[in-house]
Amino acid sequence: MQFYLPKGIISAIFAFSLLCILGSMTLHQVYGDGFAMENLPPATIGNKKVSLFIQLTPTILTSDTSIPRTMVLRLFDANTNQTIPHDSFIITVTKASNEQLLMRDAFHTHSGILTLKISPTTTLGKWNISGDNDFVLGWMTQGDSAIPVSAPILAEGGLYHIHIDLISFINDKNTFAVQDIPKFDSYLSVGDISNHIITYNSNSYLDAI
Repeated sequence: MQFYLPKGIISAIFAFSLLCILGSMTLHQVYGDGFAMENLPPATIGNKKVSLFIQLTPTILTSDTSIPRTMVLRLFDANTNQTIPHDSFIITVTKASNEQLLMRDAFHTHSGILTLKISPTTTLGKWNISGDNDFVLGWMTQGDSAIPVSAPILAEGGLYHIHIDLISFINDKNTFAVQDIPKFDSYLSVGDISNHIITYNSNSYLDAI
């Protein structure tokens, strides 16, 4: 003799089994990185392992120009994570796709944290910096506030190559000989949003990518 279960009961059994299977799974939250920041591999200077943190903001460019655009550098002891003060850097920024020079200049931070406040321009190879310029140590500001920089940086998304020469650290008079200058290289990617007209079934839609 054969027995047939009503369809409603079969559906209920299937749904219950599916819930049991899902309930036994462990859910993990996934985080994404805009790749606009990194800790660079340390350089050995005397008895110290010195590393450099670098960050570009925002990680995604939009038409909202009120969002601050900055480059932040922090020199620190790789063993203790302690910030190293009184640093001078020569920073060279190029677009990685063609190595077109966007900016190259020297900057100094008393605290060990350097912030450049960037106003994007469109003229390649030209930049302007506001602040106090020391012939040896580079551009700086009173109180270590952000240094205003007008340059063709963060005007568009893409991959930026940032090369940093560390010309002094710990003490303003502690400068390196040319052949001993520690060098760091960073490749940071910044996204952007662009608008496109997409036509589907004779209808046009505005999409942001």
